[in-house]
Amino acid sequence: MDVEYHFKFENDTGFSFKVEKQKAKEVNSLENPAWTNLEYCQCENCPLMKEENPKCPVSVGLYQLVEKVSNSLSFEYAKVTVQTKHRAYYKETDLQSGLFSLMGYIMASSECPHFKFLRPLAKYHLPFSSIEETIFRTSGAYLLEQHLNDLKGEEFDYALDGLRARYAEIEKVNKGISKRINNITKGDAGLNAIVCLNIFAQMFDAQFESDFSIIEDAFIDEDPSF
Repeated sequence: MDVEYHFKFENDTGFSFKVEKQKAKEVNSLENPAWTNLEYCQCENCPLMKEENPKCPVSVGLYQLVEKVSNSLSFEYAKVTVQTKHRAYYKETDLQSGLFSLMGYIMASSECPHFKFLRPLAKYHLPFSSIEETIFRTSGAYLLEQHLNDLKGEEFDYALDGLRARYAEIEKVNKGISKRINNITKGDAGLNAIVCLNIFAQMFDAQFESDFSIIEDAFIDEDPSF
């Protein structure tokens, strides 16, 4: 599941960040900074207990990256290359957009229970995905999960109510993580990336209200040759 992001700036500086699978022993290491403590700005919906999990899995995943960009500004121009197991992706964009993609991957692949449903998408990571692509992939993955559950005799959630509830929990986590980052950074790049992630979660809820109209065109065959 290892994914590596490379950022290069206009002044020829830059940095690389490799995301590896989290291990419980590493997550709960006391060497991780104090702001990764579970009870530090703990999310209102956090199901973890400090006796078993003294550290926040999402914060531990993010802290080295946050420290790298703590003084960086959102609008900084960056050339971003992403290396996954099967291919590489490249985009020239602002730093915030690159961090948005990277932080989304870190959080989705973390050991936070609220992100468990996103781990299949993290396994098949699509950097820089749009809201349409994210809704398509997330909804499709959820329906496939429901199909597999149905094969085991479990109830099939055709209305996607369970997915909507999961995203409501993600919103709460994003708010909690934003508080942590806001307390320890001077620049706005990292914080704004989290804000954008929360906007994505909110837009997902809005699409439920509009019956996923944003991706409806994908199922209308206007051009038979397409």
